[in-house]
Amino acid sequence: MIQQRPGPLDYGLMVALAAIWGGSFMGIKIAVAEIPPLTIGAGRVMLATLVFLTIVRLSGRSLPRRPASWALMLAVGLVGTTLPFFLIAWGQIVVDAGPAAILMAGVPLYTLVLAHFFVAGDRLSPGKVIGLVFGLAGLVVLVGPENLARLGDDTIRQLAIAGAALCYAVTA
Repeated sequence: MIQQRPGPLDYGLMVALAAIWGGSFMGIKIAVAEIPPLTIGAGRVMLATLVFLTIVRLSGRSLPRRPASWALMLAVGLVGTTLPFFLIAWGQIVVDAGPAAILMAGVPLYTLVLAHFFVAGDRLSPGKVIGLVFGLAGLVVLVGPENLARLGDDTIRQLAIAGAALCYAVTA
């Protein structure tokens, strides 16, 4: 297999993804002032479902027909989307967007550790651990050390957001 180098479109898509994903924390923080967390989570899931079904329809593809496929999609949808959307919104009733982003930065850490135990041949190495530490340090610098100092102000809400990160890692 020939690997191609990323082009301008790839980098543009990565920036767009970062803006959408990063901006969602700010949007959620604004929304939880007026909308219950369960409603926010359900709305996000319904919107994503509509977009997904539209893409499937326009591409001429069809949804799987086997019950086992549907069971797997349901499990991944619950653990990897529905539950984290609710946990993030519930946590952000109190937790600001900056600390929420720091807590969500646990996704690669959790994924790295889970892969070590559940993916054959994907073991922790010193290089992986060092890279992860530098990545998390960079995020803290970008978000701001003052937000890091506020971690622990409302432990149960922060654990909910960290739990959402764990849900993303499990489905990855």
